[in-house]
Amino acid sequence: MTMTVTKVILDPEMNFSDFALVSEPKKEEESSSPVAYYCKNCKKLVEVKHTKTLTFICKECQKDKIAFGTEKSLQSFYHIN
Repeated sequence: MTMTVTKVILDPEMNFSDFALVSEPKKEEESSSPVAYYCKNCKKLVEVKHTKTLTFICKECQKDKIAFGTEKSLQSFYHIN
């Protein structure tokens, strides 16, 4: 087994704080992060009831064909305007 050692040559005028500076990730709006639910029977975003077995039931049609994700991802996948 051979190991390779790589030397990193830094500019003498560069501070360690400049070298180690990492920008913070951008924060998205609060409204885009909550979970949204899409009923495959109603074909729209709906409110759901949660059961003990982690099944989601549509409050409108009482069926359990529910997809969940962010509102943006559901709109993109199911082509909702």
